[in-house]
Parts: sequence; structure tokens; C-alpha cells
Amino acid sequence: MGSIIAILPDHLLNNEHEVLLTLFESGLDDLYFRRETTREEILYVYEHIPPHFHNRLILPLVAAQWRHETGFKRYHVKEKQRSEEGLYFEKEEIDDYRFSTAIHCYSAMKTLNDRYEMILVSPLFNSMSKSGYTAMAASERMKFENSSDSIRKIGLGGINLERIIQFPEIVQSFDGIALMSGLWQVENIHATFLRIRKLWKGI
Repeated sequence: MGSIIAILPDHLLNNEHEVLLTLFESGLDDLYFRRETTREEILYVYEHIPPHFHNRLILPLVAAQWRHETGFKRYHVKEKQRSEEGLYFEKEEIDDYRFSTAIHCYSAMKTLNDRYEMILVSPLFNSMSKSGYTAMAASERMKFENSSDSIRKIGLGGINLERIIQFPEIVQSFDGIALMSGLWQVENIHATFLRIRKLWKGI
């Protein structure tokens, strides 16, 4: 099965780095550190997440200004930042980095260059945290499902344990799933992750 990505909420989790380390050790594939942050916070992440997990971290594009201090190679580009990622890098080095972005309609795929390693396709389901943020039409979703593009397509939006069980035909048509409220707003984060991992990957 495909990847499982966790997207950090805007607020700090209790014992956040301990929680993240436990998830990485339990099979979390990628973590998108979404919060806009400072140099001190990025260096804290660098120092407190073991080096062998650094290649699983995806940082906000603004964190690229500290790339030479951390060696982090993966950055997420917001919709309004697309085509501007080169402003953060020297021309001769940009090919050494990889990018992701969120997409809400299939036509936006045409705007991406080959440095994008994956896209977050959303919302697959009605949002659990944003009022009025409703699932994309099935006809639009199927354009992604039937696409032959090599870029990895990760389902995002309203994904939790119950919806994976109820609508496997939707989530399984993507290369991976991204978890937000369905992971952080539960009583036991680790136990929920293990159940989702077993459903998603069969292990």
C-alpha cells in the first residue's frame, strides 16, 4: 500500500517530539511540519528528531532559508507560492530539492514542474475541522484517480479511521493518505495510528 503522511496541526502537541518519534518508529512515512515557524524552532526540530528520520520531514517553504544549517531537502509550497519556489534557492542548487503542494482541481496539475514529488489532493471528504469545507465532486476526484502522471497523489481532507473503513474504494485509489484531525483529535494518537496503518498497509 501507499504512504501515510501526518500533517501537524497549528498548535503544539503535548510532548510533541516524543509523539512524533513514536509515530516515526511505528511506520509513519512522512511528516509535514505545516506551522509557519522561526529559525529557532526549525533548529529545534533538527536537533530533536534523529538524523535517520530527517528525510521524512517536509518543511514549509519559508524554512528553506535555513536549509544550509539543517540539510533538509523537502519543502511544501502553498498554492500562492507556486512558481515562486525558485526565489528561495540559488539557481544551481534548486534541483537538489523536492517540493509538494496541495491541489483542489485537476487542471492545476499543469502548473507544476518536475521538481514536485507529490501533491495533496483535497478535500476527499467533508472536513472535520473547517466548517463548510466539503468534499470535491466525484467526477473531479476521478480525474486524479485515472491520471497516468508519475507524481505521487496523496488523498487529504476528512480522513480518519472510520472513513477508511467505510469508503475504502475512495482512499485506496490514491498513492497515500494524509492525516490531520483524524489523527491529532483522538484520545490515543499512537493506537489510532497503528489501527490506520494496519488497515492501510495490512501490517
